[in-house]
Amino acid sequence: LGGIILVYRPWAQLALWVLAQNLVLGAIMRLRAMSEHPFIPNEDASKTAQVAYSNTVVPNALERFMIAPFHASYHSLHNLYPSLPNYNLKEAHQLLMREAPYRANVEIYDGYLMGRKTIFQMVTGPQQKKAPIKMEDAA
Repeated sequence: LGGIILVYRPWAQLALWVLAQNLVLGAIMRLRAMSEHPFIPNEDASKTAQVAYSNTVVPNALERFMIAPFHASYHSLHNLYPSLPNYNLKEAHQLLMREAPYRANVEIYDGYLMGRKTIFQMVTGPQQKKAPIKMEDAA
């Protein structure tokens, strides 16, 4: 049925594209935004808070392709070093995981929707307030 509609109704291609753009992409972007900075208190918008309240997600290949291409899932590291190019985020994360202050303070999830510790579980579970890390310890 879908193929017949696409062949005989070219405008349906545009309608399906607009529908996917507005529904699916919007949901994916909202999920990613919630995972990047889930619980920043309104009164604290400092760089320390952005780092302390941000997450790192190490997704599977499908989630990386659909939700966070270009290593966008290493958001804690992006907030810590905003000028670091996205193609270096994964390698920098692996290097910093050798350092105790970073390893002790970074919040790492196995995926957005699938995995042992996911963003979905974090959003739907009890909310825990994280203590801000000291920038000099993390840098």
